[in-house]
Amino acid sequence: MADSNNRTPRIDLSSARALVAAALAAADALAAGDDEPAGGVVGTTARVWTDADSTEVRALPAGVTAFAWLTDGRDRWLWCETVADPFGMGQAVIDFPAGRFLTDSLDTRTHRWVSRESAEGGPLVVGVALPGHAILLRVRRVAREESDS
Repeated sequence: MADSNNRTPRIDLSSARALVAAALAAADALAAGDDEPAGGVVGTTARVWTDADSTEVRALPAGVTAFAWLTDGRDRWLWCETVADPFGMGQAVIDFPAGRFLTDSLDTRTHRWVSRESAEGGPLVVGVALPGHAILLRVRRVAREESDS
């Protein structure tokens, strides 16, 4: 894993907002049943995207070439530019307090939500696909009962 704060370039907020909004709009246009993330269609209207504290992202897989760490006031969003990896996956480490989190992964090429993880934070360790194009992860803190569904 790479130390994201020292080695992995950060995408500027303006570019990150545009990338995330476009990816979510495309995914929402295709959303149907199982392709939706936890909580249903995400939607891009009425969101105020701001930079999240990048020190929360402790480590990223070596296959991540650039990243953005955003918040919409409720969830955190990790945009990862990737190179293809023969193993196809890596792990990100995010400094969150103890608690239960859901992570949904959006493949930005197919515009499909491709995975969902439930994990404990303190810190949070989540899988990151490394397909050779951008991946967007939505990280959401949930009540324990919600993550069991």
